[in-house]
Amino acid sequence: MRVEVNGYFRSLPLTGTGQHLIHLMAALREGYPGVTFVERNVPGRLRGRPAKIWWEQVAWPTRAYRSSTIRHVPYLAPPIIDPNSVVTAHDAIHFVLPEYKARAAQQLYGALVQMGIRRTRQIIAVSQWTRRDLMNVLRVPAARIHVVHNGIAPSLSPSPEKDDFTALERYPLPDRYALYLGGFDVRKNLGVVLDAWPGVWKATRTPLVVAGRRPVRRNPVHVDWFSAYQGAPWLKLIGAVDEADKAAIYRAATVFVFPSRYEGFGLDPLEAMACGVPVIAAEATSLPEILGDAALFVGTDDVAGWERVISEVLSDPARAASFRDAGLKRARMFSWQHAAEATMAVYDGMST
Repeated sequence: MRVEVNGYFRSLPLTGTGQHLIHLMAALREGYPGVTFVERNVPGRLRGRPAKIWWEQVAWPTRAYRSSTIRHVPYLAPPIIDPNSVVTAHDAIHFVLPEYKARAAQQLYGALVQMGIRRTRQIIAVSQWTRRDLMNVLRVPAARIHVVHNGIAPSLSPSPEKDDFTALERYPLPDRYALYLGGFDVRKNLGVVLDAWPGVWKATRTPLVVAGRRPVRRNPVHVDWFSAYQGAPWLKLIGAVDEADKAAIYRAATVFVFPSRYEGFGLDPLEAMACGVPVIAAEATSLPEILGDAALFVGTDDVAGWERVISEVLSDPARAASFRDAGLKRARMFSWQHAAEATMAVYDGMST
C-alpha cells in the first residue's frame, strides 16, 4: 500500500492542524514500516487563497492519484476530482458559526468543501461532536464517518525537564500563575475569563498569563480582547510560545483555563492535563467528551461561575491535586499510536 498525504500545513507556521499531521505521520511510519507513506508538500512559491485552492483541488490530487493506493487530506479540503480519498475533519466551524462564514471568499470556499465532501469516500472526524456536525450540517452519511481522536505528544508530561528553567526564562512569567494558551478569535470567548479575573485577583492574588500568537492581519473573527485591561496588574501577555517551550509553561502553571465556545476536539486543555495542570473549561461542544470528568466545567457566559470556580481551585490545594491526578489519567487515554491504528483501519477498509 502506498499512501500519499497532503502536507500543506507542514509548510506553514505550525498550527494545531500542522501538529496533527506531524505526530500522526510519525506514528504511522513507526507502526507500519511495510506501508509507504509520502507527504507531498506545497511548492515554496505557493501563496494566497487561489494558489491554495489550486494545490488542494488540482495539483495535489492529480499527482497523488497517479502514484498511490490511498490519498489522505488531513484537514477539511476534499478534492472534487478524486472522490476515492480520505479526509480528516478537525471541526465544522465555518459551517456552524455565522461569524466564520460571513465573507464572500469564505462562502465560496465553503461551497467547494461541500461539493467535495459529498464525493469523499471516507471521512475521519476527531471527535463524536465533529461527527455529529458533519452529519447534521453537511449531511454526510454516518457510515462514511470514522471517529479517530487526536493523541498527546510524548514531550507533554508532568515530569520537569532539565531545560525547563531555561525555557521559562525566555518569557516574562510570574512565580505563580494561571494560564490560557490558544487562539484569540471570537469563538475562544476570552472575554468571560477576563471579566472574571478582577474577582479572582482579589481573592487569590494570582495573575493570568495569556500565551499565543496574536493575529497580524485584520480579520472579522479576531477580537481585541485586551485593550480594556491594559495596565491591569493581573494580566500578563507573553505572546507566541515556541513549541519546544510549551510543556515547561504548562507545567509551571497552577491552573489552566479554557473558555472556548466551540472546539472540534480541544487539544490545548488535554495537553495541559498531560502536563499535570488542573483544567477549568467551558461546558461546550466537544470539551466534555474529550476532557470527561477530569475537568471542571463552567457555562460559557457565566462570569460569576468562572470567578468562583477558578478562585476555589486556586485556594484549595487538595481539590487542585485531585483534578491534577484525574487529568493525568485522562490524558493517558489519548495517544498517537492509537490514532495511527485507527487511521490505518480506515485505509485498510478502502483498499479491500
